Amino acid sequence: MTDVIAPRTYTNPIIAGDWSDPGVVRVGEDYYSVRSTFGWQPGLHIAHSRDLIHWTYIGFADVHNAFDIDHGITEWGIWGSDIGYNPNNGTFLVYAPVRGQIGVFSSTNPAGPYEFGGIIVKGYDPGFFADDDGQLYLTKTGGEIYRLSADGLQADDAPLFTVAGGEGPEIFKRGDYYYYIISPGGTRPYQDHMIMSYRTRSLEGPWEEDPANPVMHARHETHAKFQGPGHGEMFNTQHGEWFLTYHAYELSHYSLGRQMCMEPVSWTDDGWWRPVGGRIPSEQNVAPALTPAPCQFQDSDDFESAELGKQWFFHTAMDSSGDSWSLTEAPGCLRIKTREGDLSSEPVATSTFLQRVKEKTFDITTRLSFDAREGNEAAGLHLYHDPEKNIWLTSTVVDGQKMFEVGTYDKPYVSDVDPADLEPGEIMQTYRTAPKVKTILARVPNTIGNTVFLKISIDGQETARFHVSADGETWTDLDAEVFFGDAWHNSRRGEKPGTPDLGWVGIGRDNVWTGTAMGIFACQNGVAQANYADFHCFDVVT
Repeated sequence: MTDVIAPRTYTNPIIAGDWSDPGVVRVGEDYYSVRSTFGWQPGLHIAHSRDLIHWTYIGFADVHNAFDIDHGITEWGIWGSDIGYNPNNGTFLVYAPVRGQIGVFSSTNPAGPYEFGGIIVKGYDPGFFADDDGQLYLTKTGGEIYRLSADGLQADDAPLFTVAGGEGPEIFKRGDYYYYIISPGGTRPYQDHMIMSYRTRSLEGPWEEDPANPVMHARHETHAKFQGPGHGEMFNTQHGEWFLTYHAYELSHYSLGRQMCMEPVSWTDDGWWRPVGGRIPSEQNVAPALTPAPCQFQDSDDFESAELGKQWFFHTAMDSSGDSWSLTEAPGCLRIKTREGDLSSEPVATSTFLQRVKEKTFDITTRLSFDAREGNEAAGLHLYHDPEKNIWLTSTVVDGQKMFEVGTYDKPYVSDVDPADLEPGEIMQTYRTAPKVKTILARVPNTIGNTVFLKISIDGQETARFHVSADGETWTDLDAEVFFGDAWHNSRRGEKPGTPDLGWVGIGRDNVWTGTAMGIFACQNGVAQANYADFHCFDVVT
């Protein structure tokens, strides 16, 4: 067993960027987490940690093949997920709902590959629990608790009991009590997302409500840095310390989505759990007494491996055929093959590489070799939310001349009515009737050549600027600036929303909940014959 170490501190979030609806499980001295990926492909990212502070990607549970998710639109993707360990047979279980159907995936290796075990129950936000006697249970939004088969792949037809309804339900046990935690209230900002607690000596009830409910809560009037705590998961370390993980958002940076935070937990004399720092999410706290195990999420990529890095995902079903991209045709490069359309087009999605934005102040750069010859074929960097809301910096051609281009797609909210005064359905209807708008912010002649360096700089205030270089050292500013902050927050403050808004909520759009992504792409954009772009690297510099 790992030796207990001297106290130290950590800073929230423990997983920065969009890691919403987090599920966490400890197996021995290892910790694993999944999140809601909604429609992103190939599926549920799985992260690993040894100290709960440092995390890295280890694999995916592939939901595309199980559910036939064709694109990244939220309503067709995963809403809540959980990861558990089955002590009966030594397998890892991932539960994920798509379109109201909760499916199960299993593997003896936490990194996968995972085998789809089928649909086991209708609902959302599954929560897995393994009791001391090996009996397995699953709960879901609505408060129903189901018995599972010994392998965790089947559920009883009817629930064993119903507790209280709410999002992100989870069961855990300490001593003689079973505890049930849920997150009722609205999920969006300026609503009452919170964590509530209940307990019982028998899963069949009766259940007793915590007299201190809500145990975690942070309305915007508190001016807390992290707000909307929800989807909590309680567990103890191998040394017996108790911690609560949950997601929360920052009003100032909706581009980061809902991030995973953590609170150390103490216990009252009468057996109720309490966050050590109180009900408002902490910014810094005492770290677990675990040996530091430094690692980090992959982001920069030199494309030296023949396998795609685990940080990358797509807005559509992943194309591994070689028709869209290759890591072997030009060794040391990611070769992206152009498809007809631009960054807003469905065919281009298989040639658009995405990864999570995790920082507030950073640069993304690439060295690109691309011979733009005709039409408006283009390749370069992007900031991305969906096909209707994105930003690009490309090496392209316009009217036969090689150019650098900065542009955006946006689908702005168009109405004289403040969205704060409308119901969500009314906002959505207003939004759906609006056309997407393409805006070219800068076009500068490319006097460098086919091999260029491109850079997008984000300033810490959700504003991007754009640069090009011949050598990666001396940069030319393209004199364009884009604010991409979230419209939901800014409209409440009476400020102009981002153009485009790349935040996790937005106003009225079809594709909500996901934070900002970044990456690289290539497209034909009006050219009959396909071309290719070689990306020598993708670097994230903070």
